Amino acid sequence: MTELVPSEAVRFANGEPLCTYQECYRCFDGRDILFRLVNVEKNQWFFYNDTTDVLVHVRAVFLPGSVIRPLQRADMRVIPGPTGVTDETCSIEVMLDVDPGFTESFIEGEPKGFHLNFRTETAPAKDVVFEHHRPTVQYDKIYRCFKDGNGLLFRLVDEHAHRWFFCNDTRDMMMKVTVTFANRAEVRPLGCTVPGLPPADAAPESVVYTLLIAPGCTEPFIEGNPVTYTLEFAAEPVNTSITPTTEEPVEYLYGSPDRAIIPHQMHVFKCFKEHGNGLLFRVVDDVNTIWAFYNDTPDYVMTANMRYPQTSDIRLAPGVQVITDSEREGGVIAAVEVMPLATVPFLVGVPEQYELTFTATPVATVTPPLTTPVEPNPSPLPADATSPAAVPPPVLPVPEEAPVYCHRGPDLAVMPHFDEVYKCFKDYGNGLVFRLVDRTQRRWAFYNDTSDVVALVRVEFPPGAYIQPLGHTVLGRDPETGSVLYELRVNPLETALFVEGEVDIFTTKFVAEQVQT
Repeated sequence: MTELVPSEAVRFANGEPLCTYQECYRCFDGRDILFRLVNVEKNQWFFYNDTTDVLVHVRAVFLPGSVIRPLQRADMRVIPGPTGVTDETCSIEVMLDVDPGFTESFIEGEPKGFHLNFRTETAPAKDVVFEHHRPTVQYDKIYRCFKDGNGLLFRLVDEHAHRWFFCNDTRDMMMKVTVTFANRAEVRPLGCTVPGLPPADAAPESVVYTLLIAPGCTEPFIEGNPVTYTLEFAAEPVNTSITPTTEEPVEYLYGSPDRAIIPHQMHVFKCFKEHGNGLLFRVVDDVNTIWAFYNDTPDYVMTANMRYPQTSDIRLAPGVQVITDSEREGGVIAAVEVMPLATVPFLVGVPEQYELTFTATPVATVTPPLTTPVEPNPSPLPADATSPAAVPPPVLPVPEEAPVYCHRGPDLAVMPHFDEVYKCFKDYGNGLVFRLVDRTQRRWAFYNDTSDVVALVRVEFPPGAYIQPLGHTVLGRDPETGSVLYELRVNPLETALFVEGEVDIFTTKFVAEQVQT
């Protein structure tokens, strides 16, 4: 319930209650956060919040026969009985929010008995200063999620639309939000919010939602009016590398940039400088102030994106796509696709402010053969259709006998057991990202063994296969075929659960994305 504090032991750290009382009760065991103050002479209750940054939600249920009335901002209602009737045999609920440093009047009267519940959260911020990125949505209240810096991550509440958003005001931190709601009927997930794994002792009506927020992004989270919930936040660095001012030694493996497109190759910058020979290269011609990209891989389609102010004095090359940067006022994003071994022009000019990001997409996906034939006794095909020259044998993924990890290896707390390990990028480095397979549980996870690359996993399973997404795996759809895709974002050094079920037949696709500034 609450703990009576002896009068000689009453001490407040951040102020004094603005009321008259004879009894003081500590509401949190061993923690001087909230105090229930009782004026015995007038049969009045008050609550005093002795913090500077914690909002406390108070809920009291008074037993039948209690004769009370709410004071000031306290909200009272009669709880209907089993038949739906409200009378003197019913309990009474009183609720109140107590802001940091405030003394609030609660009730007056004679309770016959009561139960108290308290819930805390960081109080709405009043003096937020955004350091890198401003929210891109309207909101009424804003809450700091971390005490470090300016708050780093912010929860935004639109009280009119009953929506929550999260804004990541960092340049190099990937944020993960996990919220447990006591009543799943009170909320609906928005955007990329996905169900999480509930605690072992979670009530059946509760639900857990998780969301990843990339640096500089504002993401929708839920819609609704949740009453009881628990917030958890995690931040993981995403290493970014600064674009070098001088070129590094370059070794091309399959060709070289086309001089008909970029005549004076005065500066060459590696786009994936920690992987292979650099894979994709930004080539700069200072004489003609031209930028171009050269893809020195035979089996990856590269995409280069540049964020920059709309006022920049540059001209984009034909074929470069431009969209408005929804996250930065006055900004635009230019993107160009670079096919294997191709050189493509990008811009003319000398941009002063810009950020570059790159993605690599395999040209072909790997599809293991079906474990059972489509027909029990398939009819023979013509010889020319089944010859090795006409139908090349499928490239099957082969598990690694002794995988070599550059970092700490898979997190056994996430995936305690796995029988097989497969490289996702087998032609680059040690494989970069690894698929972990538990044959007994028919479960997959992925481990990202890089410190600066975010891996995007997309897997298609046959229609009708029983597949249960795990962790923060989300469902998407192939824009060309309409097939269901299971998608997962694996951050640097993360081990992430993916799916379990009928996982024997599948098509995989992996994308590695490195952020550069």
